[in-house]
Amino acid sequence: MKRLSILILLIILLSTFSQVTYAAKDDLFYTIEEKQSQIKETPVTKPKDKSGLHFTTPGKKHIGFGNRIIIGEHEILYEDLSLINSVLIVKGTLNGTIKSVYGVVIVEGKVNGDINIFGGELILKNNSVVNGNISFIGKTFEKEEKAIINGHVIIKKSPLINLLEPLFTFIFKGAPEFKLLYSAIWFLVKLGMILIIIYYLRKSIFRIKEAVKTSPFLMLTIGLLLMLVFASMMFVSAISIVLLPIGISLFIILLIISFYAYAILTSVIGGKFVKLLKLKKPHWTIKIILGYIVLTLFNLIPTAGFIAILIMESFILGAIVITGFGRNNYVKTVKTS
Repeated sequence: MKRLSILILLIILLSTFSQVTYAAKDDLFYTIEEKQSQIKETPVTKPKDKSGLHFTTPGKKHIGFGNRIIIGEHEILYEDLSLINSVLIVKGTLNGTIKSVYGVVIVEGKVNGDINIFGGELILKNNSVVNGNISFIGKTFEKEEKAIINGHVIIKKSPLINLLEPLFTFIFKGAPEFKLLYSAIWFLVKLGMILIIIYYLRKSIFRIKEAVKTSPFLMLTIGLLLMLVFASMMFVSAISIVLLPIGISLFIILLIISFYAYAILTSVIGGKFVKLLKLKKPHWTIKIILGYIVLTLFNLIPTAGFIAILIMESFILGAIVITGFGRNNYVKTVKTS
């Protein structure tokens, strides 16, 4: 499992750094003129470096997943928008930056800020104005003839776009009209994956469980620190569109490790309930199914259920790291006087 995680990270990083820049047309590059910005009338000067001018706003920040946001024709919004799998339509004025991951951004009005697109689409309609730089690593970029961009436009191509699109669509985009069927299928798919993991990695899982039993406090501490480090690194990388692929890579690695920990937790919880119900020599799949049902019910409890599972997973995450994904036995050292 560790080798698989490293392999996935290498593939993602290689695909990211092998980006090929499009041969952009002349109308895709613009110079920034000295003018008064619409953002609180702050004077805009020529940039000191070749990277272009980046607008900043003192407004609020909004992070959205699967949203549909429309800024009306006569509306003015002071806000930085970070969106995943969302649709943004700007008909009025947005004083703030736009960061969109696998979404659709349509500008019909004015945007006073930078636009960063990773995956998805960017459409600039006639009479739209963008006072900022555009960084586009996506699928579709349309600029109508009368659209104005007062900033630099950089378009890049990456195989990572098509590779990650199914994952982001599956995680962040729902299917309300088939919600019951969708949930049932996902329930069975997860159960199937857990059964496969438990069956083929039972020796490794045994070592991980023993590590938790031997030093539970140490495993909890390491697990919580691991999640904190990953979360911090993903947050830092999400600030810039350039570092976004690294953040996505970390997210995928954490997703794999967390699911492995979830599968082990299912086995542990199932074992506890088998003893509680005093079942005599049940098949190992019964134990897993019981544990999976219990954890699914825990997830239905708002906030408290999520926190409880997160803490329980932390014990196992720490043990996964200490044992090298269960390849090594953990032996507690005892000091002798």
